[in-house]
Amino acid sequence: MLSTLSSVPKDDAIIFVASDSTPETELVYRTVAYLGWPRQIGALHCGAKNEPHALLFKPREDKPIRWLIFYRRQIPAGLSQLSRSIELGVHLKLISAQTTKEWNFYCSQ
Repeated sequence: MLSTLSSVPKDDAIIFVASDSTPETELVYRTVAYLGWPRQIGALHCGAKNEPHALLFKPREDKPIRWLIFYRRQIPAGLSQLSRSIELGVHLKLISAQTTKEWNFYCSQ
């Protein structure tokens, strides 16, 4: 995982997309953020049906979000057709984001 994250340009930001904010998810997010430093890695927690999504951290405006990491989530069909995903682990997938979409899009399956 470290070698893959180090290949991401340092000026590119990453969003970590997960289903919930359980302690396990938080630990995985913080580990990825630590290993990905100095890249800014934001966190988006997708709520269950009828629950709001929570964007916990958004990278600075001058850092373009060009990468997404999905943890225990399916990659939305609109993204999986445009880019290939890279396995970072059993439940972690890295995918390039050519264009930034609305946050709700990343939570759709």
